[in-house]
Amino acid sequence: MNVIFITIDGARIDRLLKSKSINEIAKNGFKFEKMITYAPYTIAAMHAIVSGEYGFNNGVNSYWSTYNFKKNEYKTLAQYFKDQNYKTYGDAINKLILPFQGFDDLQIHDEDNDDLTIRHKELLNNMKEIEKDNDKFFLYLHYSNIHTNIKNNVLTKCDNFNTEYFQNQKSNEKKYDEYFKEAENYLGDILAHIEKIELSKNTLIVIISDHGISVGDKFGERAYGVFCYDYTIRNYCLFLNEKLQTKSISTQVRSIDILPTILEICNIPIDPNYKKISGESLIPLINENHNLERVAISESGNPLQSGKPPKEPNVVSIRKENFKLIINLHDNSFELYNLSNDPLEENNIHGKNKEIETQMFNQLLTIHPKLSTKLEITSIEEELKKLGYWDQMYSKSDAFGTGATKLATIALEMMKKENCKNIFEIGCGQGRDCIFFAENELNVTAMDFAPKAIEFVEEQRKEKVIENLELFVEDTRKLKFEEKYDCIYSNLALQFFNQNELKDIFDNIATGLESKSLFIFSTKKPGDKYYNSGEKIGEYGFMNKNITRYFFDEDIIRNLLKDNFEIEMIIGNEHINPDNTKSVWWQIISRRL
Repeated sequence: MNVIFITIDGARIDRLLKSKSINEIAKNGFKFEKMITYAPYTIAAMHAIVSGEYGFNNGVNSYWSTYNFKKNEYKTLAQYFKDQNYKTYGDAINKLILPFQGFDDLQIHDEDNDDLTIRHKELLNNMKEIEKDNDKFFLYLHYSNIHTNIKNNVLTKCDNFNTEYFQNQKSNEKKYDEYFKEAENYLGDILAHIEKIELSKNTLIVIISDHGISVGDKFGERAYGVFCYDYTIRNYCLFLNEKLQTKSISTQVRSIDILPTILEICNIPIDPNYKKISGESLIPLINENHNLERVAISESGNPLQSGKPPKEPNVVSIRKENFKLIINLHDNSFELYNLSNDPLEENNIHGKNKEIETQMFNQLLTIHPKLSTKLEITSIEEELKKLGYWDQMYSKSDAFGTGATKLATIALEMMKKENCKNIFEIGCGQGRDCIFFAENELNVTAMDFAPKAIEFVEEQRKEKVIENLELFVEDTRKLKFEEKYDCIYSNLALQFFNQNELKDIFDNIATGLESKSLFIFSTKKPGDKYYNSGEKIGEYGFMNKNITRYFFDEDIIRNLLKDNFEIEMIIGNEHINPDNTKSVWWQIISRRL
């Protein structure tokens, strides 16, 4: 099957959905009307689309990072077709918007002077000749005239704070509609020509908008690439081929899902020699008729008063079907919108729906762990405290039971044999184990991220008059060990971290231990009651009641520990809960190399 991929640069979702001509075209294919782009500007948006991966992973996350694309880690759409012996051609607006890898010929048009309808018809005629030679082709066509008109009539004439521009939104909309009408005509002409030269029968046609454009919707963004509001990040995708069923899907999906969808339609497998991508095929949504939403991350670069976009994104959003959380990294401000009641995102309800905001905040950090290094530490802690996430977990006394845990009794026996004196507990919760160790004459330092948990343990410490127990509040990811310990211990507190975070935590734990000292911990394993329960996060995580847990197999744990620790024992353990569910976990005893 041949593939023609058409990008309508800068097409707004509201115009696309109202367009009579495009709706008529869409009757012959399946369309996604709530496709969320990674970035509201072409460079990062297109690199995400053709790699199936977010820019914070593929290297292209700003206007300046085209040449940072990780070509050895992410295979492009053109490369996939090239490896299948397709002839691969394209026509783009400039050299920055697409990686050249995989193209036999990627031409660059003159956006100000070339007639794209004529130019692209000629390319289609060339593809017809290729088909006559019994070869298959992949053709990328970039319609840039909306962008060019915005560039010439808006970007070069006013800045993001031009009050006159924002006070004349109706005039802006009228001009934009003229540009959009030209795009409708172009698309109609191109599709008619495809029919005329009989290319449509054995060709998959994909039509997308890469990002939308402001017509003065929000003060501070005269066009695109500033904010993460829906008028720029909500986009459109249409798949056309006579063998495909016709369907309109309103469920939220992501632009990174386009690549794996095209590959599945063309029966091309994902290449295992490259990194696993975040994008997922959309075919299950079409065939199974379900409405499982896909959480979407978007990033932008607000130039603020500088007039130039920053080197790194400073605005990030996480969007679900009915809610969107935006974090403005440049001033550490937060925005939350109920998209069902407020589709124009006019009423910021940050702090008014703590459960949703907490869930989305933590999910964002899970999908985009690098983001935590961009946020100020105090900002993370203050937001989580304000939203009540960790304090809610420990709002009840003895929330997780009383008395020492199974792992603690095993650990104490080993500590006694090793003549351990000073130990450190990570994630002490309400103190079941750290109090147990202290009562058995060990000097214990214990921490937890939740202030309520530490308050509870402190009360127990005072009540029992325990002098050899020190407590403090800290984020496990930010721990700094000021001294060496005979043993570092953690019971089920490390299950909340993904692989990258856990590797960093293990490396840091090694700095708090002398050679041959003990590191004893437990963590959840597949088969636990929370495994396959709730919303799937990445490859190994599941979010249930706002808490994300990770379930790793033995090989992953061994791989994460191998640089700093020798494993003496790793065994699975389980018990049946009062509600007849099963808890399953790993118990690991290791030593610092």
